[in-house]
Amino acid sequence: MNLNELYEGIKPATIVRLETINTLYENKINEASVDEIIDRKEAHELTKHIRKSCHLVVDNISTIHTLIEDNLTNYSINRLNILDLCIIELACAELLYTNIKPRIIINEALDISKVYTDTANFHSVAFNNKLLDKIARSLGKL
Repeated sequence: MNLNELYEGIKPATIVRLETINTLYENKINEASVDEIIDRKEAHELTKHIRKSCHLVVDNISTIHTLIEDNLTNYSINRLNILDLCIIELACAELLYTNIKPRIIINEALDISKVYTDTANFHSVAFNNKLLDKIARSLGKL
């Protein structure tokens, strides 16, 4: 199945976020560079946007991790599920370095959390929502 079939009916911005999160996850698991991972994937009309989005995170990871750590309460970044961390990293990068409205960034992150990492009790979505709201407020975005 190609990306067009896989993501049929999904907005391009959401596809970029999903593929960015998939790439960041693979980067953490396999320790391959994001460029190597993207180069191995099927070329898609959104590939350049996915690459740009991935680099927005990896090129600023120290700042992003500091931001996350500064806003965690009674929790450490090392305890976060890897997929949740990737979702939060991307949302933080978008909050820091784009002009996308914060509510859009947070809502997209939560929608992706519902699909990728949440269980029936919605603890992951609630945790991510609280953390991303706190981060956005600390940046003066909300």
